[in-house]
Amino acid sequence: MSQIDRDQLERKGWMANRTAWRGAGAAHRVQSRLAVIALATLLLPILFSVASAQEFDGYVKPTALNVRAEPGAKSSIAGILLKYDPVVVTGERRVGKTRWYSIKASGDYVTGWVAARFIARGDAPASTQEVNIDYGAHETPTLLRGDFKYVGVRVCADCHSDSTGDFPEGAVPVWQSHFHSQAHKTLQRDYTKKIAQKTRGVDDPANDWRCVKCHQAAFGAGPEQTASSYRAEEGVSCEVCHGPGSVYADEEHGPDVPNREAMGFRVLRDLSDRREVCTSCHNKASPTFIGFDLREFSRKIAHWVDKDDAAYYAEYGEEAGRRANAMAEAEKSSKPGGDLTAAAGAAAASAAKAAEQAATEAARADAAAAKAASEAAEIAAAKKAEQTNASVAAAQEQEMAAKNAEMQEAARQKAAADARASADVATAQAAIKAKQAEANAVAAKEAADARTRKAAADAAAKAKQAAQQAKTAAAPPSPADNPLAKYLDDVDDTIRMNTDGKKYKSFKFPHRKHATGALYNDIACQTCHHTQEGDDSPQSCNECHNIGGDADEEKAKKFYAHAKGLDFGGATAQEEISCASCHKAVNRLLAAGEREGEKAPVKCTQCHARDKK
Repeated sequence: MSQIDRDQLERKGWMANRTAWRGAGAAHRVQSRLAVIALATLLLPILFSVASAQEFDGYVKPTALNVRAEPGAKSSIAGILLKYDPVVVTGERRVGKTRWYSIKASGDYVTGWVAARFIARGDAPASTQEVNIDYGAHETPTLLRGDFKYVGVRVCADCHSDSTGDFPEGAVPVWQSHFHSQAHKTLQRDYTKKIAQKTRGVDDPANDWRCVKCHQAAFGAGPEQTASSYRAEEGVSCEVCHGPGSVYADEEHGPDVPNREAMGFRVLRDLSDRREVCTSCHNKASPTFIGFDLREFSRKIAHWVDKDDAAYYAEYGEEAGRRANAMAEAEKSSKPGGDLTAAAGAAAASAAKAAEQAATEAARADAAAAKAASEAAEIAAAKKAEQTNASVAAAQEQEMAAKNAEMQEAARQKAAADARASADVATAQAAIKAKQAEANAVAAKEAADARTRKAAADAAAKAKQAAQQAKTAAAPPSPADNPLAKYLDDVDDTIRMNTDGKKYKSFKFPHRKHATGALYNDIACQTCHHTQEGDDSPQSCNECHNIGGDADEEKAKKFYAHAKGLDFGGATAQEEISCASCHKAVNRLLAAGEREGEKAPVKCTQCHARDKK
């Protein structure tokens, strides 16, 4: 073999080594030679590298951030942080193309790993709550009103649990594997309550309309619009997007049915229509809102095959095939052995070929490590000096805090003494007021007793007077003792009046009771017989008044004696009086407590029967 041939072979081997080294990825170049050999032996390539990072303060940028136990999105969740929570970054590691920070939350609330892009350097803003947010109406934004009912996922599952078209899963299983199915339960979790309280001032998101409206299918619908099969805890279910299914669930409602909208089905063929539905909840009113690609999101939850759906697929058959191939590849890659073993062998061979060159690289790494150690020592010295200064400042702050605490204690004691003095004064004043109130109560009782005694005396006097009046009225009149008796003996006790009235029938007027004061003790003969003088015999009414005349009289009867409040039509100076006007005056005295007895009649029909002829 010539020297040229040997040179060519060596060049080919060097090129192969360089290719293998590059194929191992950027992560392998910064690892030590021992790690490469060990991984090659185990046939498992390491996909991440570790790098140190200086500690620094930062805060969380997104609304909520999962903290992982180890770097990588597939690691278990160790806790959760909220927007603007302060953290200390203590380390850094790269997994694939993603940089991860090792963090420690303020107060050691949680420690773990988060993606670096979610942490900002520096101090967090002072305020975290957003204000002036328009939450819209108190109902699910996509709620459809009308003669349709929301029936729930169980009704949809009767037909849509199995695969439709070329997709491997049915619509309901796709929904069950998506976070929309857990939307209602999410509101009951502790971290959700922390997010709601911190960003919106909501203490109980599971029962606050601002949160619930976008975590249920039919929040705000009345009982007439929800079937017995509907369950609010199903979260963001089929009917949020497709509309209430009480009608179309029992009918064909696929893309080829022209009238499915009339059955309550919402058609979302156009991308703009889908955007309107999605963004009615996925907007800035939500504290966890993050903008997203609507087209890509729709592909992830695709569960239909619509040949007219140009917004997603140029050819629905091609898309269905793409999804089927993706599923097959995923299933194939998840099986142990096979391609994984072959890939591991190839990687091991490449790693072995790279061993010689890696040794050189390791030497360079050692030199770099020494330099880094020197720099780290300088940084440590500077940090120690900074810590010394911080210790001095801390001691000064502690001394100042002690003085402030002493001043606060003195102020507290003074405030307590002032409070006790004020309490003593208030107690004394309360005792004085209590004694005064007691004296006032005694005086009020004595006054009430005096009023009671006076009222009893007045009542007794009135009763005595009334008894005397009754006795006088009951006693037969004596001509010798009572001049009035000589007139009453010749007059009937009752006089029938208005015997030929046109409007009201006749009635019996109790003449004796009026004349003797049995009804009212201040009445006199002249009260009615106004022309009487002295002890002369009074004139009867019809001597002057044509009582009970015919309708063809010059003035009808109703304008005379028995008209309410009108004069009798006699002499010019005659007093205007009638039965009703006198009775009203007597009733006013009764209401004022100046007389006793019953109310006098003031309506015509209380004495007269109406003539209905």
